[in-house]
Amino acid sequence: MKGTVAKPRTVTLATAPVAAKATPASPMAKRKPLASGKPTPAQCPEKFTYRLECYTAELRATGWFIARTTYHDAKPESIGPYALIENAAYAIARRLIVEMADRHTKMVERYGLDRTHKLYGLKKTTRPQA
Repeated sequence: MKGTVAKPRTVTLATAPVAAKATPASPMAKRKPLASGKPTPAQCPEKFTYRLECYTAELRATGWFIARTTYHDAKPESIGPYALIENAAYAIARRLIVEMADRHTKMVERYGLDRTHKLYGLKKTTRPQA
């Protein structure tokens, strides 16, 4: 029987429906699909949540330096030196403000929110002038 190939078996698939595991509905799942492709202010979520970048502060002989936290041994691009720890913290805060404002501006534009909407949340000038 050496060198003979076994005959493949015929397998039939069951046509019974597979039971889906019950998962709690997310807020995104509750919304109806958009016909036009662009959401309206009425379809705006109840809140906007933004996960922000992490920063690392480092004290060197010349002063405080900040950089975005990197992973996988990538070399961060340090910004500084800052004379005081408060100045380094304010520099991080300014960068986070810009990041939050940019992200929220995209959501405001996406949902077409105007200044009267409770989730508008933007000032006339949100981006600090450099």
